Amino acid sequence: MAGAATMQVTGCQDQKIGPMVRGSFRKVSENHQRPVYQRGQEAVHVYFWDERDGDAFCGWWFGPSVGGDQVWAYHPNRAMTPPTTGWYVPFGGEMDMTLVLRFGAAAAAQTQQQQQAQQAFALQQQQLAQVQQQKSVQPRAHAQLAQGLRPQVNAQQQAQMQAQKAAQQQKLQAQQLGQQQKRQAEMEKQKARQEELKKNREAMVAQQEKARGLQKEMGAIRTVMQKLRTVTADTIEQVRKEVDDQIQEEMPKLSPDAANLLFEEYQGHIDFAEKRVEQLKEQKRKNDEKLAELARLRAEHAENNTQQQVDVPPEAVPNILGKQGSTLKRLIRETGCNIECPTAWPANGTPVAVNVRGNTKQRRLAVEALHIIADGGDADDVHHSARGTLVVPHGLTNPAKEKWLQWRLRPLEREHKLKVVMAKKSLRVLTQEGATPLTDGSDHRNTIGALVEACVEEAFSLVELSVNAKKELEPTDEKMTAAIRPWVEQYGILVKALEAEEEIVPVGVLGPPDACRDAAALLWAKFNQGKSTMVVLQVPNRVQSATELQAKDLNVDLRSLEEECEVELTQTATALWASGAGEETVVEARQMLIDMMQFYFAEDFYLLEGLDKAGMAKLKDDVEFSALRQVEGCAVTLYPDEGAAWLCGPKRGPAQKRIEALAKAA
Repeated sequence: MAGAATMQVTGCQDQKIGPMVRGSFRKVSENHQRPVYQRGQEAVHVYFWDERDGDAFCGWWFGPSVGGDQVWAYHPNRAMTPPTTGWYVPFGGEMDMTLVLRFGAAAAAQTQQQQQAQQAFALQQQQLAQVQQQKSVQPRAHAQLAQGLRPQVNAQQQAQMQAQKAAQQQKLQAQQLGQQQKRQAEMEKQKARQEELKKNREAMVAQQEKARGLQKEMGAIRTVMQKLRTVTADTIEQVRKEVDDQIQEEMPKLSPDAANLLFEEYQGHIDFAEKRVEQLKEQKRKNDEKLAELARLRAEHAENNTQQQVDVPPEAVPNILGKQGSTLKRLIRETGCNIECPTAWPANGTPVAVNVRGNTKQRRLAVEALHIIADGGDADDVHHSARGTLVVPHGLTNPAKEKWLQWRLRPLEREHKLKVVMAKKSLRVLTQEGATPLTDGSDHRNTIGALVEACVEEAFSLVELSVNAKKELEPTDEKMTAAIRPWVEQYGILVKALEAEEEIVPVGVLGPPDACRDAAALLWAKFNQGKSTMVVLQVPNRVQSATELQAKDLNVDLRSLEEECEVELTQTATALWASGAGEETVVEARQMLIDMMQFYFAEDFYLLEGLDKAGMAKLKDDVEFSALRQVEGCAVTLYPDEGAAWLCGPKRGPAQKRIEALAKAA
């Protein structure tokens, strides 16, 4: 919006506020599509605020900062430029008609007139001093001169002058009366408007207090109802009965409004629980089908026949044959089985039949070797497979994805006492001392193979994103990793600064889709926009799954937090994070977010405090803790400098016990 470049403020009867608001202002920026004026380089601003915080706060303001809590004067007008008169000084006080604003040429002309008046006054004082000096030297001559200069006015002229003066006084009095009546009407109008805004504010506060009262009244029942969000097919009926019994016991104690709210939230929890159970059943069905199909294929290949046919994709045949048949010869030598592979086949994509002859063990090794080669493995993998090693081809060509896959396999290694070796084209799974043997054809071997294959599929599903960071903000790998540390530790996010392009440093981010997108957004805010940031993890979409009433109340509190701390809050699938101009404000916002999550979702969020820093250092390399924090339904962030840990999710219990065992202060 356009606005005069300069503004002059005069008047103001308030002895404290007057000196702060009077003076010359210039236009420095815009806010809510209207100009912002500042007096010199001082913290004195004139700005407009729209109705986003309510009609009571909409209008023009004098204050030390734009949108700040401290203000000196207020005008409810919504014009595109500051009103010239009619300001309330202080805010909530009476209208001060002496406070006047002038813009552009008028402000400059007033300043010039004041300077000219000061010069004229100084000249007049100088002339008066000279006259006084002459009087002291020549009093008689001065008296004669004064007598000669006195005008001679007759009676008629004197009457005309008095009549003109009386007419001018009457006109002036009429004008002053009209202006006074107009000001009085404006004051009455503004007073009525102010009373209306006051009533609206009081109604809004009363509504918020009522909502908070209902939440407090229902606190105990809400805690029980949260259990419905962690049910399984085996526990849903038991938990539902427990919740129903608690509701029957507490219902008579509730007010009618609280009872209605309870019923609505209860229905939302029931719908969520039923949907969750259906999803769990569907997932179990798919897993059972996958394991059954895998067992069927294994049994089919291990069938006790002297000759067996294996169908392989035509594109895998050159890899099976190798250069001048070298790979096929090695397969025969490693498995002890006779393998017949055609050297020519149709070009229509039909699977190629490969015949194997030998005893049961030889044929099993040969069939497994053919599948390894067809899936992208090599002869070395066949060698290890023939000696009992479980070989799972991975087919990864991205070193970053391979690094992430190694991170992802650590919990599996700890749980089943395994050692997984990353080869060029495969994963070779070995057992450690005391582990269940990976016996050929056993269900345990098949289960471990399916789990490793699932990790490989996750690695293939990783996404790679790019963020343009500004070179001046020093986007080093260490600083960026520290900025997104909660995602790095929870989801294995990898971040790498690439070669700078002039003033821009491309940054690569790799990880699971949701967490990767969230981390990339925060890196852009910190290393492109130069903002301070803080992260509060959540199990995926926990906040987004709140009931409608919970979400409404939570949204009001989040907006208040943004205004109070002067930060911007971002809700994502994996976290809530704050960004702002200063480190202190975002740290305060993070603590308020933690308190808010524990209030609204007491069953799923918990801040564990009073931890020993030396014990927390042990957690960093503790294999058991690393596995527990990656369990689905659990997310953990450690704050070593604060001696605290942030845990969220229905399955956070084992991770919390491990933290307490290693780091709880005596």
